[in-house]
Amino acid sequence: MKDDRLLTSANYGSVKRVCLMAMEDDLKEVHRYMITLSPGVEVEEIAGADHAVMCSRLRELSDLLAKIGSKYD
Repeated sequence: MKDDRLLTSANYGSVKRVCLMAMEDDLKEVHRYMITLSPGVEVEEIAGADHAVMCSRLRELSDLLAKIGSKYD
């Protein structure tokens, strides 16, 4: 990394993070584990979505991304 001072505990928590959980994805448990490694992550669920959310629930994904974008604007 060019500047090690950029990746600090204080800086890491300064950007809001949102994890989208596809509820029909076979890797849900892996995603849940990854979330536990990153404290402060907001979790949003998309019911009926599989691993390729943009193919299985495009409208719901689009609406959720717009909601998240307006929340942190």
